[in-house]
Amino acid sequence: MSLLSRHSRKSSALKKSKSKSEDFEYTAQDLPSLRRKRTIAIKRLNKALEIGQLAKSDPSQRDLFLSYHHDIKNIAAAFEDAHFSILEILDDTADADACLQEQFDDTYYKIESIYRSLIRSEDAKQSKSVSSSFNVRLPKITLPTFSGNIKLWPEYFDTFNALIHNSSSLTETEKFHYLVSSLSGDALSIVKAFPLTHEHYTSAYQALCARYKNKRDLAFACWREILNIEFKCKDAKEFRKSLDTFDENLSILKTINLPVQDWDFIIVYHILSKLNTEMRRSFEEKHSDIEFYVVVNGYNLSSHEITSGVPQGSHLGPLLFDLFVNDIPGCFLHSTPFMYADDLKIFKTCDSVGDMKLLQSYIDRLVVW
Repeated sequence: MSLLSRHSRKSSALKKSKSKSEDFEYTAQDLPSLRRKRTIAIKRLNKALEIGQLAKSDPSQRDLFLSYHHDIKNIAAAFEDAHFSILEILDDTADADACLQEQFDDTYYKIESIYRSLIRSEDAKQSKSVSSSFNVRLPKITLPTFSGNIKLWPEYFDTFNALIHNSSSLTETEKFHYLVSSLSGDALSIVKAFPLTHEHYTSAYQALCARYKNKRDLAFACWREILNIEFKCKDAKEFRKSLDTFDENLSILKTINLPVQDWDFIIVYHILSKLNTEMRRSFEEKHSDIEFYVVVNGYNLSSHEITSGVPQGSHLGPLLFDLFVNDIPGCFLHSTPFMYADDLKIFKTCDSVGDMKLLQSYIDRLVVW
C-alpha cells in the first residue's frame, strides 16, 4: 500500500471537514491551480532526491540535503492536499494519477533511505572517534604508592596534587585512573566504593582526603612511634636507625605546624630515659652547663646556669614540671602521698618507734630522689 493510499481516507475526511466548516469546496475551475501546486511539490521532492544522491559521495552537499529533508513532510503534505482534491473533483482514479502516487511514494522513501544512511555514517564516525580517544595510552607518571599508612600521606598527597590533581591537561577520567593505580590496601578500599567514571572522581578524591588528611591522627601516630623507639647502644647501626626514625617523625610533626622547636626538654628527657645508666651518666657529665634566660619584649635578660629543676615562666613549664615529679610516688612503698601542683604531703599513722622510722625513711628517699 502506498504512502498516499494509506492516508487517502483520513486526508479526504479532513478535507471534507475543512470544506464543510469553512463552507468552501474545490470545483473544476480550481483544477489548474491544484495541478500546478501538485507539480511544484513533485519537482521539489525530485530536487531533494537529486541532492541526496550527491550527498552520499560529496560531503559538501550534506547540509543542503538535510535542509531539504527537514522540509520533506511539508512537501508531502502539499502534494497530498492538491492530489486528493483533484481526485475528489474528478471523482475517478485514472491510471495516470495512480502512477503519479507510486512515483511520489518511491521518491519519498528513497530520500528517507538516504537520510538514514547518512545519519548512520556520521554516528559510526563519532563512535570511532570516541573509541580511539579512550584507547589512547596514558602518559607514564611515576607516583608513590599509598596503602593507608598515615605517616606517608603528606608526601603522597603533595606529589599526587602536583602531578595529577592540579594538572589541566588531564581529564577527570584519567585522573581517576591514576588515583586508583597509585593506591592499595585500606586506601584503595575507600576509592573502590565509587564507580570509575569522570563524574565520581571528585567525590572519591574528597573521600580519601577526609579519611587521611587528619593532623591529629598524623600527630598521634608520629608521637606514638617516638615513644616506642628503643635505643640499642651496643649496636651502632641500630642506634643510628633509631635516631633517624626520631628525626623523621619530628620532621613530619614540624610540617603540620606543631611547635617542635619548643620541645627540646621533653625530647631530651625522653631520649635519656631510654638510655642505659652508663650512657646517661656520660651525657649528663658532658652537658651539665645548661643556662637559662628570660626574654622580655625582645630583650634577653642575664643568663644563669640550671643545676636542677625545671625552668619557670615558660609555656612548657607546667608540663615539664609534671614530667619532672611524675615518679615521686615510687619513693613510698607503704604509703600514698598527696600531690597537688608543687605541694606534697606524706603521712603515716605511727603507733610505734618502728612506724616513725619508716616515715623517716620516706623522707630520706625523697631527699635522695
